[in-house]
Amino acid sequence: LVHDLGDRVDAGTPLIELDQEKLQYRAEAQRATLDQARARYGAGADGELPPLENVPNVVSTNAQLADAQQQLERAKNLASRNLLSRSDLETAQTRYDTAKAAHDQALASARQLRADIDSQTSSLRLAQRNLRDAVIRAPFDGYVAERLVSQGQYLQPLTPVMRIVRLHPLKITAEDLFR
Repeated sequence: LVHDLGDRVDAGTPLIELDQEKLQYRAEAQRATLDQARARYGAGADGELPPLENVPNVVSTNAQLADAQQQLERAKNLASRNLLSRSDLETAQTRYDTAKAAHDQALASARQLRADIDSQTSSLRLAQRNLRDAVIRAPFDGYVAERLVSQGQYLQPLTPVMRIVRLHPLKITAEDLFR
């Protein structure tokens, strides 16, 4: 407990600090999980996420697809002049189809990883919010009129912890009504 009965408090002043250790660990774990997902996605040192086409796995499978497409075009050209067997043409076609499927899978994986990054970002924000909410602050300037909890007590969400009152003098301006 930071403040007690009769203490003057300003708006935003911490009244009670809840145990933050587990919340801090949770936030750190979420940060690490997010960093791992960002690294798999290929985020730069500045934290910027590259476009989907620049994700490392997509770039790699795109290069393999381009190579397979070139090989297939050569094979078709040679086969049209009867300089390549039907079997070799089918092999080139299969290699291209496999590279295309791998590229499509890499794009799908990158989209999934991007969605995971968005999910992890939200989870990190929630963990950070819970950590911030572990400090209960005075909503306005006033005095602690009543303490409703004791140190070491377990609290449920929305449990009142203190009653704060404002003590403003009442000022009245009146005119003589009986003249």
